[in-house]
Amino acid sequence: MTRCAEFQWLPRPLLDEVRAAVPSAPADDDGILRTLECPLPAAHGEEHCALVCELEGDAGGAVWALWTGSRPPAALATLPDCPVGRCVLWAGHEHGHQPRTYS
Repeated sequence: MTRCAEFQWLPRPLLDEVRAAVPSAPADDDGILRTLECPLPAAHGEEHCALVCELEGDAGGAVWALWTGSRPPAALATLPDCPVGRCVLWAGHEHGHQPRTYS
Protein backbone atom coordinates (compact mmCIF):
# COMPACT_ATOMS: atom_id res chain seq x y z
CA MET A 1 0.00 0.00 0.00
CA THR A 2 1.35 3.41 -0.96
CA ARG A 3 1.58 5.93 1.86
CA CYS A 4 0.58 9.57 1.77
CA ALA A 5 3.40 11.82 0.55
CA GLU A 6 2.45 14.76 2.79
CA PHE A 7 5.00 15.97 5.33
CA GLN A 8 5.36 19.00 7.55
CA TRP A 9 7.67 20.40 10.22
CA LEU A 10 6.49 20.51 13.82
CA PRO A 11 5.95 24.22 14.57
CA ARG A 12 7.79 25.60 17.60
CA PRO A 13 4.56 26.37 19.53
CA LEU A 14 3.47 22.72 19.22
CA LEU A 15 6.92 21.50 20.26
CA ASP A 16 6.69 23.69 23.36
CA GLU A 17 3.16 22.37 23.99
CA VAL A 18 4.41 18.76 23.88
CA ARG A 19 7.17 19.55 26.35
CA ALA A 20 4.85 21.40 28.74
CA ALA A 21 1.72 19.26 28.60
CA VAL A 22 2.96 15.70 28.32
CA PRO A 23 4.74 14.50 31.47
CA SER A 24 6.19 11.43 29.76
CA ALA A 25 7.43 13.28 26.66
CA PRO A 26 11.20 13.07 26.21
CA ALA A 27 13.05 15.85 28.03
CA ASP A 28 15.27 16.48 25.02
CA ASP A 29 14.43 16.70 21.34
CA ASP A 30 15.90 13.24 20.62
CA GLY A 31 12.56 11.54 21.25
CA ILE A 32 10.38 14.21 19.62
CA LEU A 33 10.00 13.95 15.86
CA ARG A 34 10.22 17.39 14.23
CA THR A 35 9.88 16.16 10.64
CA LEU A 36 6.32 14.87 10.36
CA GLU A 37 5.33 12.29 7.74
CA CYS A 38 1.70 11.26 7.34
CA PRO A 39 1.54 7.43 7.65
CA LEU A 40 -1.97 7.07 6.20
CA PRO A 41 -2.70 5.49 2.79
CA ALA A 42 -2.12 7.75 -0.23
CA ALA A 43 -5.78 8.37 -1.08
CA HIS A 44 -7.05 9.16 2.42
CA GLY A 45 -8.08 12.79 1.86
CA GLU A 46 -6.98 16.20 3.17
CA GLU A 47 -6.78 15.44 6.91
CA HIS A 48 -3.22 14.44 7.83
CA CYS A 49 -1.53 13.22 10.99
CA ALA A 50 1.95 12.24 12.10
CA LEU A 51 3.59 10.74 15.15
CA VAL A 52 5.37 13.33 17.32
CA CYS A 53 6.52 11.17 20.24
CA GLU A 54 5.88 7.88 21.98
CA LEU A 55 4.68 8.12 25.56
CA GLU A 56 6.26 6.12 28.35
CA GLY A 57 4.64 4.51 31.35
CA ASP A 58 1.77 2.12 31.89
CA ALA A 59 -0.69 4.04 29.74
CA GLY A 60 1.62 4.18 26.71
CA GLY A 61 0.24 5.78 23.57
CA ALA A 62 1.65 8.60 21.53
CA VAL A 63 1.30 12.28 20.72
CA TRP A 64 0.17 12.99 17.15
CA ALA A 65 0.22 16.24 15.14
CA LEU A 66 -2.85 17.00 13.03
CA TRP A 67 -3.17 19.22 9.96
CA THR A 68 -5.30 19.82 6.89
CA GLY A 69 -4.01 19.97 3.32
CA SER A 70 -0.68 21.73 3.04
CA ARG A 71 -1.27 24.01 6.08
CA PRO A 72 1.15 23.59 9.01
CA PRO A 73 0.06 21.37 11.90
CA ALA A 74 -2.28 23.26 14.22
CA ALA A 75 -3.24 20.68 16.85
CA LEU A 76 -1.96 17.75 18.88
CA ALA A 77 -3.78 14.64 20.03
CA THR A 78 -2.70 12.07 22.62
CA LEU A 79 -3.96 8.67 21.49
CA PRO A 80 -3.54 5.06 22.66
CA ASP A 81 -1.46 2.74 20.48
CA CYS A 82 -3.07 0.34 18.04
CA PRO A 83 -3.09 -3.06 19.75
CA VAL A 84 -2.22 -4.87 16.49
CA GLY A 85 1.44 -5.89 16.18
CA ARG A 86 3.77 -3.22 14.91
CA CYS A 87 1.07 -0.91 13.52
CA VAL A 88 2.17 2.72 13.84
CA LEU A 89 -1.38 4.08 14.10
CA TRP A 90 -3.64 4.56 17.13
CA ALA A 91 -6.30 2.28 18.61
CA GLY A 92 -9.54 2.38 16.61
CA HIS A 93 -8.05 3.92 13.45
CA GLU A 94 -10.13 3.73 10.25
CA HIS A 95 -7.39 2.86 7.77
CA GLY A 96 -5.54 -0.41 7.29
CA HIS A 97 -2.70 -1.20 9.64
CA GLN A 98 0.55 0.60 8.79
CA PRO A 99 3.89 -0.93 9.81
CA ARG A 100 6.48 1.22 11.56
CA THR A 101 9.19 2.50 9.26
CA TYR A 102 11.50 3.89 11.94
CA SER A 103 13.28 2.40 14.90
